[in-house]
Amino acid sequence: MLTEAINKNYDKLNNSDLQSLEIIMEHTQSIGNMTIEELANKCSTSKSTISRLAQKLGFSGYSEFKNCLKWENKNQVPSEDYSYRRALKQDFVLTVQQMEDSSSLLKVANEIYKCQNVVVYGTGQAQRHCAKELQRLLMQVNKYVSCVEASDEFRMLAKNLSSNDCAIILSLSGNADKFKDTLQLLRLKNVKMVSITNLQSNFLASMCNYNLYAVSSPLKLAENLYHNSFISFLTVIEYIFLAYMEVIREA
Repeated sequence: MLTEAINKNYDKLNNSDLQSLEIIMEHTQSIGNMTIEELANKCSTSKSTISRLAQKLGFSGYSEFKNCLKWENKNQVPSEDYSYRRALKQDFVLTVQQMEDSSSLLKVANEIYKCQNVVVYGTGQAQRHCAKELQRLLMQVNKYVSCVEASDEFRMLAKNLSSNDCAIILSLSGNADKFKDTLQLLRLKNVKMVSITNLQSNFLASMCNYNLYAVSSPLKLAENLYHNSFISFLTVIEYIFLAYMEVIREA
């Protein structure tokens, strides 16, 4: 994951960034437990430089970068030591950490509050269940959102959205091949876009104004068949709703 993020954003990196990354690559197992001050000292640089480096790699800040490495290292545990129930618990804990550390959560809630139209699109069946849950929660406080069922519907609806509107897209992988043109149209129209994806660098997140991350480790069921729990995605949905309640109280 870190290697992919470096390759994707290599043109943004300067010599100082590359020197820091050489050290980071040597200590990926321990960075999950380091503060930003400790990593900056190890790299002989400043906290602000480490923070900017994390952002250049596509993360919102150091907390997200650190949690991403922690999640990646967890998935490298040998299979004989691996407990799927323990992994589910760790996914939940990391997701909660993501939400508690997120600089985007309240901003997303504010956009939902201010925007005239809010559209939620789930890219698969489980994602659509999460979208409908967000719709249900917000309906309780008289905020109505539209759930989109298919990429073609999302494309048609995008033509009528404006800079006063918000689109929330839920995707496990962040792969947006089927609706890349829709994302580009929404960006041209300055529609506020929010991605909710698994914790990894992905195209969908790079196209959106705000990124929220769930952590869902794959469970191997059979050869080339994997299961991902969406409990963490529902946790993100709950956090959005609670943040929205905070916005209402302060309005």
